Amino acid sequence: MKSRYRVTAIAVLLLAAVGFAPQAEAVSKPPMSTTNATVTADAADQPGRVAYVTLLSTGFEPGQGFVIAALEPQQGWVASGVNAAWAGVSGANAHSGTQHQRLTNDALVPVNTQRVVLSPLVAGVLPSTPSTTTQWINISNDQGADYDVFGQAPSQAFITWRVKFHFSDGTGAPPGMIFILDDIGGGALAFINTGVIWNTGVYTELKVQFDPALGQVRYFYGGALIHTGVIYAGNVVEQVGSVNDNFQLGGETADFDDIVLIDTPTDPTNANIKSWGRIKKAYR
Repeated sequence: MKSRYRVTAIAVLLLAAVGFAPQAEAVSKPPMSTTNATVTADAADQPGRVAYVTLLSTGFEPGQGFVIAALEPQQGWVASGVNAAWAGVSGANAHSGTQHQRLTNDALVPVNTQRVVLSPLVAGVLPSTPSTTTQWINISNDQGADYDVFGQAPSQAFITWRVKFHFSDGTGAPPGMIFILDDIGGGALAFINTGVIWNTGVYTELKVQFDPALGQVRYFYGGALIHTGVIYAGNVVEQVGSVNDNFQLGGETADFDDIVLIDTPTDPTNANIKSWGRIKKAYR
């Protein structure tokens, strides 16, 4: 049995431990880190800035310039390592269209080594800009890796919001539940157990509404509001990404698709992703 919590520290310098085999002995996960600092990739993997209009959106489709291969350095996306196979563009299980992002175990580094994926930076967003981030996530099983999904403000060196798909219910036992990083008072950060069981083996939408005017961050899973938190660090979303602890079980996959960032804290249209699905069809 793994330890009850695992590290997902946000401010880390990721080391390219190529050729270093995972430890043979059991490795326990340390307690969850609640740091509010931004995630960084390897120094050589920093993304370039891209034009910003209203949306940051991708379905990892051929028409958007993606091919089935390592995700980095395609279209400004970066990941731990250099062109590493653990983070790729796949055609195995798209939510819509034909391609998606797929994460697997990185066999080149030990378990409990942070593996990070970062989107391109969004240029031109001002402090206190509201936003809504939506993405569809399909993790094959619990009891394996923790996957933290986040929005952050690298220009401020702060995380803006962070959602943990925890491998367990917080005690080390199944089922996997969703934890959210939040201020529990006096600037103290902690992971709040929402009590919501995340779905295994099926795409489900994660939506985060970042609302500076109300001082709120609203979290939705599968269309249902699961937590309303406060703004505790970054006050804008300039980049989205994920970090996992490389504790995957054999054959474990985490798929991400239809990632969209818009500059409003409320739904401008029906939250159903069908409209984006129709857009993706044009890229087939």
